[in-house]
Amino acid sequence: MDNIDKVATAIGKKSESIRKKIIDVFSRKYAETKDINAALEFITNTSFTDLILNEFGLQKELDKTIPVYEETIKLIKDKLGYIDERLANSLYDIQRGYIYNHVRDVGTELTYTLTKGIIGNFTEKQMAEALTKATTSLADYQINALVNTTVRTFGSTVKAETFNQFGKKWKYRYEGPRDEKTREVCNEVLDMQAKAGGYFTYEELSTLPVNLTDRGGFNCRHDFIKVIDND
Repeated sequence: MDNIDKVATAIGKKSESIRKKIIDVFSRKYAETKDINAALEFITNTSFTDLILNEFGLQKELDKTIPVYEETIKLIKDKLGYIDERLANSLYDIQRGYIYNHVRDVGTELTYTLTKGIIGNFTEKQMAEALTKATTSLADYQINALVNTTVRTFGSTVKAETFNQFGKKWKYRYEGPRDEKTREVCNEVLDMQAKAGGYFTYEELSTLPVNLTDRGGFNCRHDFIKVIDND
């Protein structure tokens, strides 16, 4: 488990605990509600996104990704000797934005679900079930995968753009394990690489069945690395 996995796992566990808290707290509050108008006013005036991030503590966990992004930039720069830092900073903002949009969507869904439950006179059990569905995006596996993917996509995208800007004379190797978990498309690239003499030129990258950013797909264990600088 690398550092990205460790951070994503911690954030996923925190998110799951927040999800359970939301279901427990708001299903009980709903059961205790006597004044429907007051309940609807509370929902209208509450930012559930802010509640999740700040009061319930997800923001503090998400901040642990900051040094991971910084480490990713440093590793790319150390390995390649080049990096467009302005591009890296812009991509950082975009990737972090995906996660916040994800949380905001949950906040919106909570507002809708609680309102629907109050107007529809749900039982406490029905409300708990509705809240469970509304917070699916906060589930451990969902947030773990989201954080893992956004950080890794950030790294591969920065690297790909660095290749495009500075690496047209470099040679590249598709590096990673080859075992029973290796995807068919990655095996295909590894076979092509062997036939090509152990590396690809920049021009040959565009002919491969994978691209610089996504490689073999979600959670791919392979990556393109710089082998030789012909300058």
